[in-house]
Amino acid sequence: HGPSRSRGERLSAWLTTKDGRKGWRSRTVLLPADGLADKWLQGKVLRAARRPVRLLFDRRQEFVATDMARHGVIATFRTGVRRDGTITAHEAHLVLDTGAYATHGPIITEIATMMAAGPYRLPNLHVEGQTAYTNHTPAGSTRAPSGPQVCWALEQHIDALAVRLGMDPLAFRLANVAEEGDLGPSGQTFEKIGARESLEAAA
Repeated sequence: HGPSRSRGERLSAWLTTKDGRKGWRSRTVLLPADGLADKWLQGKVLRAARRPVRLLFDRRQEFVATDMARHGVIATFRTGVRRDGTITAHEAHLVLDTGAYATHGPIITEIATMMAAGPYRLPNLHVEGQTAYTNHTPAGSTRAPSGPQVCWALEQHIDALAVRLGMDPLAFRLANVAEEGDLGPSGQTFEKIGARESLEAAA
């Protein structure tokens, strides 16, 4: 949260907003001093101090003081697998609950579709993502937007596949994990990503 300064009946607030494709940028927002600013903690402190103020969150507050929720996700997966455990095709359909507003919805849905592939070699891949308006609290960009929801759902699916094949879940993952030199979902060549080493260290 950037600094704020009062100008008569108006409050100037410099906010840092994150755009997933354009990085960090700054903008100026003007709010009525007798309206929203009186309900906003920073505005109250500003008027009492009569000098520019800035609101800073510590690490814990970054997580608990947000005005946005994480996107609820309905994730559906279908995966083609050979008897030896080699994944041949993967399909994912994601529906993200963006709440009453879609300020962050489309870009986070885009990120979610990337998460749906996971760290695996997928020679054939089809992923669809949809953003849904609901009457829930607006959802937005939080730490690792869409990551925990989609990755958790995908890994539950991977566990279920291993059970169906009668394979150890770790062995199934190691048989399909992407490595340096493999092609990613969009045709990019992976550099060293450490997925295999991470799995082995965690095991």
